[in-house]
Amino acid sequence: MSPPHRQTTPPPLELPRGLVFGASTWLAASWVISIGIRPPVQPTSTAYTPAARMLVLAIMIGILIAWPLARLSTTRPTRPLMSPFLDMISLAVLTQIVIWPLRLVTTWPVATTMLVSLDLLANTLLVGGLLAVVGGTRRGATLLMLALVALAVVPPIVSLSIPIDPALSPSPIVRIWAIASGGPGPVAPGAWSVGLVTAAVALLAWVLAGRISGRELADPDGLR
Repeated sequence: MSPPHRQTTPPPLELPRGLVFGASTWLAASWVISIGIRPPVQPTSTAYTPAARMLVLAIMIGILIAWPLARLSTTRPTRPLMSPFLDMISLAVLTQIVIWPLRLVTTWPVATTMLVSLDLLANTLLVGGLLAVVGGTRRGATLLMLALVALAVVPPIVSLSIPIDPALSPSPIVRIWAIASGGPGPVAPGAWSVGLVTAAVALLAWVLAGRISGRELADPDGLR
């Protein structure tokens, strides 16, 4: 007769201190590399805009590549759904704290700043949802990293033969570079749609992750 199944209490939920420290270090290093410590000879918004563009690009690379690579290189989290959710919230707050003050030193209009913010938030939501779907499994981690690298690299290569507006590129790295290019002019009309579609796909990923997590809780031995 098999012993009764024991319901183990999950460990308490903790804030991702290591991720917050790593992300803060990434942001600080990106700031120093892009903007520098000393102000330019003529500290105008035109002088700061290219540096802010580099900073935003570094933030997107951190969200798209560095964050999932760091998380998938560790052991499987005890809470496959809540761990990436807390990661996502922490990174979203940190990036927004950095992005919005940039409007004070750049030529970005409000619409550009909002679009940069939307694109960063949507991709943070997407990567967090994909991490929740994968759940830290080895095979899923490999496929996810290959997919994210392909998303960043393949569209720029394809655009060499198929012209496409960079602000509408499927690659978040190309898109954020084009959006943050500076200038008071209006943004591309379809750029908002790309960000909203990314957010919609991210929400679907989170719904799928929730369903997978529910099945694992209902049958913890059946999905191993």
